Amino acid sequence: MTAQNRKRKIRRKNTRRRSTPRRTIRRGDARRRSTKRRGARRRSTKRRGARRRSTPRRTTRRRDTRRISTKRRDTRRRGNPRINIKKDNRKGLVKCPAIKKTSENEATINDKEKIKDKDVNVFVINLKKHADRWKKYKGNPNYKRFPAVIGADLPADNEYLKGKLVMMWNASDKQRRNVVGCYLSHVNVLKRIVKQKLNKTIILEDDCQIDTKELNKINLNKLPQDKMIYFGGTLRSMTFKTKGWDINRTRKTLVCDKNKSTLNKIVPGKFKIGGAHAYYYPTWKSAENILKHLDSKERVRAIDSEHALIQKNNPELLDSFMYPALGYLVLEQAQKGFSGQYGFDRNMKYY
Repeated sequence: MTAQNRKRKIRRKNTRRRSTPRRTIRRGDARRRSTKRRGARRRSTKRRGARRRSTPRRTTRRRDTRRISTKRRDTRRRGNPRINIKKDNRKGLVKCPAIKKTSENEATINDKEKIKDKDVNVFVINLKKHADRWKKYKGNPNYKRFPAVIGADLPADNEYLKGKLVMMWNASDKQRRNVVGCYLSHVNVLKRIVKQKLNKTIILEDDCQIDTKELNKINLNKLPQDKMIYFGGTLRSMTFKTKGWDINRTRKTLVCDKNKSTLNKIVPGKFKIGGAHAYYYPTWKSAENILKHLDSKERVRAIDSEHALIQKNNPELLDSFMYPALGYLVLEQAQKGFSGQYGFDRNMKYY
């Protein structure tokens, strides 16, 4: 073998050695790409096939659940005679529409008329420093001023300030005193009602008014006589983090009368009534029951939080409200109060 042939063989071997890894790398990349593409195609075919096979099954399941849910709703309505649609239609009651306006309450409020039922008592909790809020009640014999407890003047050793009233750990001393003063003010009204044995008593905060024209349409004697009744408040979800809760959906489940306010039941687990600016005690015994309940607790919360707990755990003391509201906030004054920081972004007449 000549020297030239040997050199050619060596060159061929070297070229093969150099080319093989390059070719394998290129082929490997191509294979990997092809496998990805083939895998993607296979996945797409699986998805399409799954969709084609699963669509009829899903539609049937959805239809079945809808049928079951409607049956459950029917059984609930049949089991509760007070929410019977047929009976309500005969009485002229309808489902409440959704509310979009936010300033309708101030345009329609009418508290200039006198309350026809002379046995009705209306107490307005008012601070001395808020004399400007009391001006709107002057000249109207329906309202009686009730002096509020000034939280800033409470001694440092007050049992509620020391820890009997539960609040957030980061609440300021000023906020804590305001909440304690508000709680004690409402409790003091209850004590007067029980002491003087007053029936048909409405309790208001000084940023709230009563629509006496609408109140005169209600026969208070036909309302439940053994429980507290909300005359105004706010529709709220059970927790602040409740997903999917919508106030207009809740309004649609309520029952309304086109001509006057209607008694509705609170549904624990679905919604609650917040606030404490307008509520009614038909008898002094109903007030005494609430007072005994509050006194029996080792620790308490803000008055509106206590009302919310009673709705959930003690419906025998509080389970109903009038809708639309008979007493509702004057928004300009409510937003300036110590609880105005939480905001009032909805029409208080419609909770």
